[in-house]
Amino acid sequence: MKKILATILVAALAGGAWGDGVVNPVRTDNAFGSIKVTGVASNMFVALPFEGFEATGAARKAGEAVHPANLADGTMMYVYDAASGKYDAFVASSGAWAAPAAKVTVGADGTEVEPPPDAERGLSAGSGAIVDRKSMDAAVYVYGQVPSASSLSIAPGTSLVCAPSTNALAEVDLNSLAWTGVTASGCNAAGTRLKSADIQDFIRFRGPDNKMVNYYYFGGKWGAEYRPSSWDGKARVPAGTAFWYTAKAAVTMSW
Repeated sequence: MKKILATILVAALAGGAWGDGVVNPVRTDNAFGSIKVTGVASNMFVALPFEGFEATGAARKAGEAVHPANLADGTMMYVYDAASGKYDAFVASSGAWAAPAAKVTVGADGTEVEPPPDAERGLSAGSGAIVDRKSMDAAVYVYGQVPSASSLSIAPGTSLVCAPSTNALAEVDLNSLAWTGVTASGCNAAGTRLKSADIQDFIRFRGPDNKMVNYYYFGGKWGAEYRPSSWDGKARVPAGTAFWYTAKAAVTMSW
């Protein structure tokens, strides 16, 4: 890759609103991206939109995806493993992520020890992590190589994802992206209200204001209410925010 003058774009969130953007030029072989995320969420859903630096398409290591240097000791980071349905949990200690003590379960047939978190597990661009901070004033920094891919594949089931690449640096309107494979929810005969029994694919996340947001898909677009007639055509995800996507079948998000 030719040497380029990369731009670090730092997007700040404060109580759901943008802070001042900061642009710092740096000499590098790669397009380096960084996000600074703040807010009052007790468990922050943090977007991981970048790749590792090893090569184009390289996964980001779970233990390096969120920068821990400014986080107080005891801050927890949870990285979901869809394959096992469990989280890898890390705790901030002296400016680094460390694995917490393994859980021990004692049963009638002996002792079973849970395996330690896998800090080397690869996280592809477009995943997410949950950060439980000791202080709501502590910013969360995410960094990595800006990917060149223009789509994200989401497997059936529930995954913690984000809009990858530089999409995550700004508020994302899900309806501005192209979607294939989404299973739409059912609606009543009048077409005015989604039927709870027919809810299909949905998106859920905790915003910077600590409130949970739910989006449903009907009529070819996402909306935040059970009443499609009230949808305004926008389904916004704040900058730097990851979201849970529950999919009935494989889905592709493109931009």
